[in-house]
Amino acid sequence: MKNNLNNVKKQSEEKELEKYLQELEDPNYQGLVSQGLPEDPTPLEQAKYEICQNIIRYKRVNNLSTEKLAKQIHLTSGETEEILYCYIDNFTLDRLVNYASQIFKPLEVKIQRHKKDDKRRKLHVTHQGIGRTPKTRRNPVLEKLLRHYISLLKKRDISTQQEIADRIFQETGQKISQPTISRYLKKRKVTHKKINYHYAEQLNHPEKIAKFIEKIPYLSQSPVLAIDECSFHLNEVPRYSYAEKGKRANHRKPSQKGENHTLIFCVQN
Repeated sequence: MKNNLNNVKKQSEEKELEKYLQELEDPNYQGLVSQGLPEDPTPLEQAKYEICQNIIRYKRVNNLSTEKLAKQIHLTSGETEEILYCYIDNFTLDRLVNYASQIFKPLEVKIQRHKKDDKRRKLHVTHQGIGRTPKTRRNPVLEKLLRHYISLLKKRDISTQQEIADRIFQETGQKISQPTISRYLKKRKVTHKKINYHYAEQLNHPEKIAKFIEKIPYLSQSPVLAIDECSFHLNEVPRYSYAEKGKRANHRKPSQKGENHTLIFCVQN
């Protein structure tokens, strides 16, 4: 009796499996019941639902079975069916974008903010044919200003990236952040590196030393004071600067370093 019951169960399971496989092979099969969107969907739910609809539309247009579609988006048949049912709660937005990008290249997810009084974000999901999306061009006036100030940065007429941003804002009224300038420098292969100094001509100290030696014999032999000093320049030339990648940052080191602070040491015989 038990064997007969087991045989009946196996036969019924085999019939259900055959029916399920036949449904999967049918290109028009999209699942039993579509979940659809809730009454008041969030922007995230709308984006997920739109991706699912695009995948369903792709399946219809290309006359694909669920199994073939599952192979293209690298999923199991069961998970693919959940997408065709629009079970959006079972997937994150990133996962759906990843699956859809297997058949739509490139897949773009655009995020636009509403007005200040609305904190919610609106998501738009679009897909295009094979090829790259067009890039937005930078303002030509801003591009010229950036090139000009980068050249000043190399010559050390400007010391920091933030100073470039401030000057551009003063001249054009357009705000530009320091990280944007940093990315622009990286794109132009301009790096921050240690300076390789080219020394300027030295002052004529040997002549002064010779004159001092000539005066020594005429100095008194009575007890004298020996004085020594060392100085610290406050406006020392910086050790680092900007230059193109693979090139040295060459700058002249001035012979006159400007004001300094002096430490005096005195010894008496």
